This record gives sequence, C-alpha cells and structure tokens, in this order.
Amino acid sequence: MLFDMQKRSSGYEAKINSRRQISDKQRRSPSALATEMRRT
Repeated sequence: MLFDMQKRSSGYEAKINSRRQISDKQRRSPSALATEMRRT
C-alpha cells in the first residue's frame, strides 16, 4: 500500500528509482562485465 501511495504522489520519481535499482543490480551482477565488453 505504501508503495502504491508513493507511486501516485510521485510516479516520475518511482520510475527513476526503479531504473537506479536496475542499474545497481547490473553493476553488482557479473553480467555487467559482459555488457561492458559488448560496448567496447
């Protein structure tokens, strides 16, 4: 319920936060190295 309320009050912030969490996960996970190799 709390999350839903936050979503309504600031959906934009929620989106940014979710993106940040995803990026953090990619950094921590070993797959991040693979993505970096692909970029170069």
